[in-house]
Amino acid sequence: MKVLCTLLIAGFSLGLVACAQIPAIADRPPAVPQEKIWVAQHWEDAAAHVAERLATGLRSVRRGGQPLVLYVDKPQATSPFEDAFHQFLLTRLLAQGFGITNDPNAGLPLKYDVQLVSHSNSRYPSVDDELIVNISVMNGDRYLSRLSNIYYIAPYDTAMYLAQSPVVTRRMEVVGP
Repeated sequence: MKVLCTLLIAGFSLGLVACAQIPAIADRPPAVPQEKIWVAQHWEDAAAHVAERLATGLRSVRRGGQPLVLYVDKPQATSPFEDAFHQFLLTRLLAQGFGITNDPNAGLPLKYDVQLVSHSNSRYPSVDDELIVNISVMNGDRYLSRLSNIYYIAPYDTAMYLAQSPVVTRRMEVVGP
């Protein structure tokens, strides 16, 4: 009887150890606080947040109280979000005391890119899509500031965040025989 109990306990223990070695199947990712960006007011809020963070992060670069002059580089292919974000960002940067120039050679380049992360074909169809906005301010080959923000967006609004390629037109003259 003692042998049988010992075998049962050993078998049960081995079973527990074996189960512990099998990785658990991932469930829905844990919820984390993340801003939602669904309407134009949210787009402006996002631009204001970026401008505030840049003002704080670049404070040490300003010399003698002079405003830091930035050239805000707009991507070639833009979405409705990027068009509005660009305009909001210019306004909010000026409000934060930055100088803004249209001359790429007269200011530090501020570049941003937008990446849409769609969850519609993922294991978690009930998770909202996400928008990643990266902002960089460079001085030559050196980053002066780098910001990354992630926002939830409604899956039915993804067209607002997809970049539209610029329409290329060409005029061709047709010559008869």
